[in-house]
Amino acid sequence: MNHDELKRLYLLLEELNDFFHQPRHLDDADRIRSIAERVYPEVRAMYYDIVWKALPEDLQKELEDR
Repeated sequence: MNHDELKRLYLLLEELNDFFHQPRHLDDADRIRSIAERVYPEVRAMYYDIVWKALPEDLQKELEDR
């Protein structure tokens, strides 16, 4: 994972942490929908393209087999 990808991951986690840190956000369906629509493309990219490719092959295999 390169520098830019690590920064993107950090910023995504920061935004999610800020959201979930406030319990009142969980009672607001519009706010939940808003963050989901905003961050899902980045979550998807991280999951399928960036973090997965950064995993060692043995860990990829272990996760595929579960």
